[in-house]
Amino acid sequence: MSTSNLPLADSPWGVIDPSPMCYRNLPPQALASELRHLSAARTIGTTHCVTFQPCLEAINQDRYDVQEWDLPSGKWTFAAVFDGHAGVKTVEHVVEVLPRLIRTSLTSALTPDNGSILDDLLGLFPDGSDAIDRLSDSEINSIINDFDSGGTNHTKVLRCMQGSTVLMSLVDSEGLNLWVCSLGDCQAVLGTKNSSGACTSTLLSSNHNGHNKEEVMRIRQEHPEDERDKCVLDDRVFGVLAVTRAIGDYCFKLPASYTERIFLKANPGFSHPDAVREFLSRNLTPPYISNQADVRHVDLTLREQKEHFLIMCSDGFVDLYMYDETRAGSLEYIAARWVSLVNLESDEQNEALRLLRDAIGGEDEDKVARNLTRRALVRWIDDTTVLVVRL
Repeated sequence: MSTSNLPLADSPWGVIDPSPMCYRNLPPQALASELRHLSAARTIGTTHCVTFQPCLEAINQDRYDVQEWDLPSGKWTFAAVFDGHAGVKTVEHVVEVLPRLIRTSLTSALTPDNGSILDDLLGLFPDGSDAIDRLSDSEINSIINDFDSGGTNHTKVLRCMQGSTVLMSLVDSEGLNLWVCSLGDCQAVLGTKNSSGACTSTLLSSNHNGHNKEEVMRIRQEHPEDERDKCVLDDRVFGVLAVTRAIGDYCFKLPASYTERIFLKANPGFSHPDAVREFLSRNLTPPYISNQADVRHVDLTLREQKEHFLIMCSDGFVDLYMYDETRAGSLEYIAARWVSLVNLESDEQNEALRLLRDAIGGEDEDKVARNLTRRALVRWIDDTTVLVVRL
């Protein structure tokens, strides 16, 4: 079909797009098939998974991992969602390394992994900031842009420049304890269904971003009086970064000299280097971004005649509701909707896919088609990942 015959799509969140794009109408069966394909829907054990970015010109920077670990005490279940930003180097390193570190801790290994993101960077300049000051630009360039020798150092630098949020869950071998660890603005919701079929929802994650007044206050209190109004602008750290806690993002954690002498010389490096240079003058007493996670514990020993499941998602999934005026509400309200949808009888057995379908339009097939098949060079939906973990 030619583009001249295609309908014009407005914003998926109900806001008129000033440059509307074409999209394809699809019959119901093809629509469901396309959504399943684009979201890479699958089941790992008892966990239903989707990860979604319909814009074919954009790289999905979300990652997730689901594993079952045979440990001395029995089988433990691990699940995690990682939302990368500014690139994929940090998030890919995190999804490769962090689950292994946690499993190592659980099995009380004698030799811990020593390959942290920051240690890898500092190892390139063993004498610290003094060494950086002594090196010329050409010497630093030869160290960090080492493509002739494989680019290993360049990758280490990018991992520090880019970042990732973390949301992890862990269930013990007897299914009696659940731990949820959150760093950033992904969300975890515990759904509980009692013997009568009634469901309740409980938020188990924190919102570590500039919309959280407690987070903003924490950052401002950690810095001198004359810096407070410069730390968080327009609900973003330095007016740039939405999250207030993350792995990586060391231009917000290290002195400005590391960004000036190292990060800004990485090639390729920042997507918007001028924006980085603009906020460097505010980087006076780092760190401004924390890597301290929140951990919640749920006692599942009292779950007789109750059914539990855990919904884990990246912030893109929340945004699909928050920016839709027909369904927007508090996070608690949205979480209750998710839990009811998982509990709903449906022909769609993949519960994560069921949630994603609701988020992008539900029974409104035209809206779903717009969100799936728009022809655009830039993303119109944030990367979206959803896991439904049966406990």
